Amino acid sequence: MSSIRRQSIISVGIIYVGFAIGLLNTYFFTREGGFTEAQYGLTGIFIAIANIMYSFANLGMQAYIYKF
Repeated sequence: MSSIRRQSIISVGIIYVGFAIGLLNTYFFTREGGFTEAQYGLTGIFIAIANIMYSFANLGMQAYIYKF
């Protein structure tokens, strides 16, 4: 088996595991008695802020990559 095929199969497995973890995470957040609406909203705000910070962190990355 070529190395590219092996790496692709491993990557697909990791992605499916990540989806499964996300599914369980969402299920535990939304089930009755797990968290209140305010707590679930707070986790959504944390995720939104993290995405914004990630976007700003990547602004200078292209110039850095082109430099090297």
